[in-house]
Amino acid sequence: MKEYIVPNLYDGLNLHTIPKIIIDEFYKLGYWYPSAEDIFYKPYFKIYEFDTDNETVRFYTHENADKFIYYNIIEKKVLNEDYEVINYDKFLREYIKEYGKGFYNGFTNFSNELKNNENQIFNRDNKQLAHKIFSRIIDRKEFRYRESFPTLTYFTLDIEKLKSKFKNYEDYHVVSKNSYYKSGFDSGERYKAWSLILHNPTLFEDIFIKQLKQPEIKEEVKEKDTIIETPTLNLKNIPNFTLQQRYNLFEQLGFDSIIHQLNTEKQGAKHKLLALILGISPDNAKHLLNGTYKEFTKEQQEEVEEFLNRNKIKL
Repeated sequence: MKEYIVPNLYDGLNLHTIPKIIIDEFYKLGYWYPSAEDIFYKPYFKIYEFDTDNETVRFYTHENADKFIYYNIIEKKVLNEDYEVINYDKFLREYIKEYGKGFYNGFTNFSNELKNNENQIFNRDNKQLAHKIFSRIIDRKEFRYRESFPTLTYFTLDIEKLKSKFKNYEDYHVVSKNSYYKSGFDSGERYKAWSLILHNPTLFEDIFIKQLKQPEIKEEVKEKDTIIETPTLNLKNIPNFTLQQRYNLFEQLGFDSIIHQLNTEKQGAKHKLLALILGISPDNAKHLLNGTYKEFTKEQQEEVEEFLNRNKIKL
């Protein structure tokens, strides 16, 4: 019998002894759902297991890694490589199982890459090996990585064949065993890297601090925190609107509430995004979002309303 069994990284692990900067990064792999009380699912806490006469497959992933694909399977909108609708049982037996094989092979492959040096993992001077492991889990800067099961992108599909079989072909998702194996392989390597980090945290703490710790940004408005004047907008056939007037239109369109509701843990990120959109300084963007910019006068408001009425725009 062929076995594809990955050990549980939580075995023998005391999460309370792991430095906060490491555990915080690890927990970012989990899921939070906005609600009256946020829900957090611990990373790699759900087990998938397949046991047949010929092989056993066992691996771990996130609680809701299959949420997106499961919903679409229920809606009968997930197709196999021949563009045929598949059910959840077939999805588990053929695709998730293939993902599990890739997961196991990725796990063992990363172990083999480190095998010549793995005994040195407890040597604090072995920075090269530690950085190799760290780089396997940190391959992004501005977005949060979460495990999930993949679907094929449109540019890899036979769109004409899809159109011929399904009216609203854009609503369908295609899965392939090859993509599931590859995705599982990548996840298995990350899983091995995280296992090494969590079980040997003191070796990696300095790397996490140097690579991930951000300088604190003071957001409070000080007396000397002056507003930088922004030139009025002067383009052909449109009014010379001030920054307050442009932001008023921004608010009337509801974009300010979208900015406020953005999910970000980085201080000042919302200000920078608004600054990028409006072409202004982050300080001015901060004042606009906080309501501390210069007064928006009645005359300015009337000019905005006159522009909207003249162009028959209803907001």
